[in-house]
Amino acid sequence: SRDAWCHEQQGCARSGHGGKRQGRKFYAEEGDRLAAFAEHQFRLSAKQKDGRTLGEHLRSIAEQTGQEPDGLEPPEFPLSLAYVWRWFIALHNGRSSNGYGANPITWPDMDSYFGLHGLRPSWLELDLIKRLDSVALKSMHEKADEPKQQAEGPKLRPGKPHLRKRKS
Repeated sequence: SRDAWCHEQQGCARSGHGGKRQGRKFYAEEGDRLAAFAEHQFRLSAKQKDGRTLGEHLRSIAEQTGQEPDGLEPPEFPLSLAYVWRWFIALHNGRSSNGYGANPITWPDMDSYFGLHGLRPSWLELDLIKRLDSVALKSMHEKADEPKQQAEGPKLRPGKPHLRKRKS
C-alpha cells in the first residue's frame, strides 16, 4: 500500500506518511526534479520513424558499444514525490482525446480520481500534477508537430518521357 511504501522511504511529503507536510519551497524544488524526470521519460518514450522508441534505440546502442550514450540516464527521481508521480500516471493513462490529440487532465478528472480513492491532495500537489500534465502535453505536441513526409508523386519510368497523347 501507499502508506507502507511511504514509511519505508522515510521521506514522503504527505503528513502522516513518514514526514511532515511540506510547503511551497519543497514542492518547487522537488517539483523541478520531478518535472525533469517526467520530461526525460516522455522524451525516451517518443516513437522514432522506425516505430521504436528513443529509449529502445539508446539502450541498443549501450548494449552494442558497452557505453551508455548521452540522454539514457534519467535525472534523479525524487522519492519524496513518488506518490504524486503515481497519481499523475493514473490520470495520464486515463486521459481523453478529442480526435486531434490528447486532452489536458481536467479539474473534474482529478476530482473524480481523488474522490474515488478517498484522497484529499493539497493545492500544491494538484498544481504539481497540472505541471506534469503540461510537460506531457508539450511532449505529445512536439511529436505531432514533427514534419511529416510529403507524399511522393507518381513514379515515372526511367528513359521515357511522360507525355500525354494529343487528341486529333
